[in-house]
Amino acid sequence: MIILRSLLFIPAISEKMLDKMPLLNPDAFLLDLEDSVPNSKKEQARENICTKLKSINIPQKIFIRINDLESNFYIDDIKVTISEKINGYMIPKFENIEKVKEVIKLIEIEENKNGIGKGNIRIILMIENPAGILELNNLRQLGDYIERVLALTIGWEDFTRNITVFSDISEDLLDFVRFKILLYSKAYNFLAIDTIYKRFKDDPGLEKEVSKVVKMGFNGKLAIHPAQIDIINKGFLPSQEEIQKMNIILNNRERIEREGAININGVMYDPPHLKWALKTKEYIDNLNLKS
Repeated sequence: MIILRSLLFIPAISEKMLDKMPLLNPDAFLLDLEDSVPNSKKEQARENICTKLKSINIPQKIFIRINDLESNFYIDDIKVTISEKINGYMIPKFENIEKVKEVIKLIEIEENKNGIGKGNIRIILMIENPAGILELNNLRQLGDYIERVLALTIGWEDFTRNITVFSDISEDLLDFVRFKILLYSKAYNFLAIDTIYKRFKDDPGLEKEVSKVVKMGFNGKLAIHPAQIDIINKGFLPSQEEIQKMNIILNNRERIEREGAININGVMYDPPHLKWALKTKEYIDNLNLKS
């Protein structure tokens, strides 16, 4: 089970932020080569990543956000930075399945060149415009390449700019996009990662939003500031009530497997509840292994 509760963006051009990685505790780092790096500094940002990967030894997963697939940068982003120490690449502005296939083919070539096990490098698709939402209908066209996709996520800031020039967008539209991402993620067994919360000093607001997306079914959330990590990580933990319920079900596992639906203190539990309890236990065990 792969757990990605918090994914923290780190501008790859910032050596200072890269140096702080061992002191931070997100489930994953997103080393950014796209929006946070000016075109004139893309090469330096790639070099910064390579230098950091040679020296760093951390338990967190590392992903790299490459430049969009219509640019002239993403090929070098992959060729220069691919390494056994990274877990994958985030593809921004997803809207073309054929382009994603090209990226995966390039990754396979570079895996082979660099002695990296085939399939070890996964991808996260970031949906940032309405075209990306529509293109989710064509995910099956990836064929066997679909095994490379680890997660879907939302780039809401860019999405809003694709809808309107000057005004804020209704929360209803964001929730519509979230539901789309969730449905496709769950249908294809991907992780669903929510968009950033840009007011990084607003802890109560972040807590409220995390609580909301957890209840919707998201697996994690993007972060833009280290101060957001603990709030996000805590929000994606089972509650004490859920842990208590899990223990009750697991303590009666044999009865449920033998009898089907059973009555415990006036509450009915059946095989779907057992399936939930086992999955929750696996989630907790994996968190303990990471800590």
